[in-house]
Amino acid sequence: MADIKDVKAVKNPSEELKAECRNWPVWESPAREFDWFYTETEMALIIEGEVEIFSQDGKESVKLEAGDYAEFPEGLECRWNITKELKKHYEFK
Repeated sequence: MADIKDVKAVKNPSEELKAECRNWPVWESPAREFDWFYTETEMALIIEGEVEIFSQDGKESVKLEAGDYAEFPEGLECRWNITKELKKHYEFK
């Protein structure tokens, strides 16, 4: 099973990668918390807001904010804590 350590987070993705992401759908959410399980790998570019994604036991986390890119592996169980209204481009593979 995937772990929070397997999340690939990039603070300054290339302009080429950002341009590719802009073709993907957009997902939005108000500030809230929820549990999530990835049945496939998700790639995401944060457009607005902030989120901290916690490991299942809550001991480790990954913080993302506007401009960040991340890949969440298939099999990851985590808890999302959206601290500022979130808007992201996303794609599954």
